[in-house]
Amino acid sequence: MSSAAHALENIACWQYRQEDWHSIQDTIAPEQEVSLYWHDQLAAALLAFPSGLSSLCLGHAWLELCRPGETPGLDAQQGESFYLSVRNARKDLDLHAPEPQLTPEATLALRNDFMRRPGKWDHTGCFHRAGVYDPQEHRFLTTTEDIGRHNCLDRLAGWSLTENVNLRTTVLMVTARATASLVEKAVRAGFPILVSQSAVTTLAVDKAQQAGLTLVGFVREHRLTVFTDPHHRILRDAGS
Repeated sequence: MSSAAHALENIACWQYRQEDWHSIQDTIAPEQEVSLYWHDQLAAALLAFPSGLSSLCLGHAWLELCRPGETPGLDAQQGESFYLSVRNARKDLDLHAPEPQLTPEATLALRNDFMRRPGKWDHTGCFHRAGVYDPQEHRFLTTTEDIGRHNCLDRLAGWSLTENVNLRTTVLMVTARATASLVEKAVRAGFPILVSQSAVTTLAVDKAQQAGLTLVGFVREHRLTVFTDPHHRILRDAGS
């Protein structure tokens, strides 16, 4: 295997195809356990792709360990152990900034742009992908990949803390299924719109409706399905 911790790895293996065995080199994703300490107490053992781990830990601490109004800070790192604690809340974000709105055409376009981007999935089929889209600038501010779909949201949340980005004005795009746990994490991060190219669940729809989250699923090249949109963020006609 490759010695580069952040690189995809090639491994010798056997593949059965067309009624015969073949010796091949296959590309696989490295996975690593990361220890997150919260106020010096072990709080989580995360399994993740071994790159950009500080953002992963910051985001996980913010979305899973902080109380409302709190944000985390990284105190120290020792190998694959990250030590974090509470910091003061961010006071410079505009909580009254206008929420995003999207036309169906813009939603399809952002999904198609998102899926055309090259990534680690192309080589392994192992990765989920997520991104933060800014409708005002008509571009993705950042994208990320990880083995775990929840890790992707944690990474984006950690990035937003580091870059001081207000997620309330953006759109979350994911390749993963929109389950209840993913919806809850998106709401805690502040996203007003969650767009998934995959399926949704009944509990995800219920939680999205209760939280006021716009939930769009089954987004393909030419179609999409709006499951919840209590604040009319997906424009249905020119007069919406």
